[in-house]
Amino acid sequence: DFTLMKRRTLELCARHGADPDLLADRDILSIIEDAAGMMLRPQAEDFRRVAWEMLEEMEMQSLARARLMDGCGELLQGLQQRNIRTGIVTRNCRRAASVLIGMLPVKVDVWLAREDVSRTKPDPLHLHEALKVLGVRPEKALKVGDHLMDIRAGRQAGCRTVGLLGGREPGYYDDAGADAVFPDLRSLCDALFGPDR
Repeated sequence: DFTLMKRRTLELCARHGADPDLLADRDILSIIEDAAGMMLRPQAEDFRRVAWEMLEEMEMQSLARARLMDGCGELLQGLQQRNIRTGIVTRNCRRAASVLIGMLPVKVDVWLAREDVSRTKPDPLHLHEALKVLGVRPEKALKVGDHLMDIRAGRQAGCRTVGLLGGREPGYYDDAGADAVFPDLRSLCDALFGPDR
């Protein structure tokens, strides 16, 4: 629940003296770092520690409701059968991400959580680090995601991009410039592997 996470993060900022109104337009990870940047060093360190602990706890609690997107297993298995390397980059903490990765029906070649990189998506570094491990040039990679941040990261990294609507309006990715948009992973599988698979 990103809305709840963001609200609690902004409330924490206010309790530590950072003006939440100045931070409200940012994503959660940026709020934490930007708020800490408004504080003196000892207070900033304490704020970061409390904020990261709170965020990790919320991520761990959300695992009780977590499930794979429909078509995720089919996509990964189809790619694996075709000897196409796969990777996952996530802004989740490593502890929560490892549980989610464990739910996958096949092993991915690389996965990087937020602790694994100095800058997370939408910064292209997150993808570049994964591509380096995979031994794949960005122009040969396809970044699939369900958020604008995924598309921005993919484009900045030099990858082709696919946006998944997941019930959103068809124009959701227009400004981000996705190379292709699909309603869900199953329709992406149809496009990649054919309807008969």
